[in-house]
Amino acid sequence: MAEARKLPRLTGVDAVRGAVIVLMLLDHTRDFVHRGAQLADPLDLETTTPALFLTRWVTHLCAPTFVFLAGVSARLQLARGASERELSKYLTVRGALLIALELLVLRPLIFFNFNPYLLAFLQVIWALGVSMVVLAGLVHAKRALVALFGCALVLLHNTLDGLEVSGSPWRELWIVLHGVGSIPVTSHGIGIHVQYALVPWIGVMALGFVFGVVFTWDASRRRRACAWSGVASLALFAVLRATRWYGDPQAWRPQVDRVRSCLAFLDVEKYPPSLQYLCVTLGIALCALALLDGRSDGALARPLVELGRVPLFFYVLQWPTVHCVAMLLQALDGQPVGWQTQLPWTRDFPLPDSWGFSLTTTYVAWAIGLSVLYPLCLWFGAFKRDHPERRWLGYL
Repeated sequence: MAEARKLPRLTGVDAVRGAVIVLMLLDHTRDFVHRGAQLADPLDLETTTPALFLTRWVTHLCAPTFVFLAGVSARLQLARGASERELSKYLTVRGALLIALELLVLRPLIFFNFNPYLLAFLQVIWALGVSMVVLAGLVHAKRALVALFGCALVLLHNTLDGLEVSGSPWRELWIVLHGVGSIPVTSHGIGIHVQYALVPWIGVMALGFVFGVVFTWDASRRRRACAWSGVASLALFAVLRATRWYGDPQAWRPQVDRVRSCLAFLDVEKYPPSLQYLCVTLGIALCALALLDGRSDGALARPLVELGRVPLFFYVLQWPTVHCVAMLLQALDGQPVGWQTQLPWTRDFPLPDSWGFSLTTTYVAWAIGLSVLYPLCLWFGAFKRDHPERRWLGYL
């Protein structure tokens, strides 16, 4: 066990995690800054542009990579000497904290108000928290059973796509497990909105936990395993998408030109995440893990490593940061900003006649947000390293 504790921190994993949270910031910046963010779907091939489509699509990489690497990190705790009991306790506590964070803290940080009609907006932090609580039980099972469980959720959940539950007493449970929608909590319209259903995210974390053993191998073997796994995942996506056989509720169809046909090929379902969506995003993530393993000391990769070491800190602060940047830019441009505190947005929300900016300005706002968040993350990362005796920091 003493040998296990000598396993070094893998900067390649941190770099990939840092890269996806940087992309996540781009997506949330677009939500607040881009003039078309709440008027049209950026993935709608009839109204979007290739640049806008790809700006949105590349952020698909974030949630699957984040959830998968959370499973990997849990497995590495065992490799560094934690017992299954210790890991189970840690996952239970951290999962519960993440759920509480989503339910009690994030909604006002995102929307800048305490609108009582939306108690919570359940996104990736909620899915991570529940998945960790489930994984807390799975760590005691045989690894083969955990792998079977994860594969079953990821590979088979699309068989349930056609299930109709709109008039069923099980509707609310179904939304939590495998749908997207609002759940009323009281008869006065107060409720929660589920954006991230739990299936198959629980399975993604379970597979990350099983795959985590790869990161205990020597570097060359580890890189080969990540690369070949990534290629296999991308190949499965290509076959499923091209044959239109299974794995996404919306089959691919050729479009009016080659560019839009290629975009349509990539246009897979995220809510809830389809098998094809997970294959292409995790395939890219695994290839990135192979590419950055042992190559994370460069001028570009090093900042990603620093960000990847404090992902939850970054996630929480990025919401008020990009919201404030958006309001500042709009105020400087003479646009109305008061409505920005009347969120959340809906398709029927009475938006101002003129608001928001071009995609180019959205990228500038993204860079401003990064310039604010990066030094804060550097400070917090150093604070964690300098105070190992404060065990509560390990939950952040």
